[in-house]
Amino acid sequence: MTLLEQAKAFREAFNQETKEGFAPDGFIKEQLYDMQMRLIEEECKELDEAATLLKYSPNDLNLQTEVLKELCDVVYVCYQFAAAFGLDLDTAMQRVFESNMSKLGDDGKPIYREDGKVLKGPNYEKPRLDDLITLSHRTYDTSGK
Repeated sequence: MTLLEQAKAFREAFNQETKEGFAPDGFIKEQLYDMQMRLIEEECKELDEAATLLKYSPNDLNLQTEVLKELCDVVYVCYQFAAAFGLDLDTAMQRVFESNMSKLGDDGKPIYREDGKVLKGPNYEKPRLDDLITLSHRTYDTSGK
């Protein structure tokens, strides 16, 4: 089962609202959107807190385990957002991976910025994601709360 399939199964089992896009009713479902974003923010904060503790105690197995759990929670709530609004995050992630791999230089080696960040090489291709957005996702009016 893919992560998106798992997210959909969770939403169904726990009677969580799911839309066919951001705006099937002519406007974004603000309450659903706000809740999903709060969950993402909450889990990112918990990850930050656990990772900060781990930075100062890197050999602590409990903290290592907590960071791994919080990473999973961040990914999970991102997939829940995708499932809530009918976004194909599995396909999007594959395309972003392929795009990131196109950052390699002509010699097949990474190009780094001074701080270690990987830079885009000459063969970089931006991921195509627009075909994963349905028409209802593309046109919405956020003034109709």
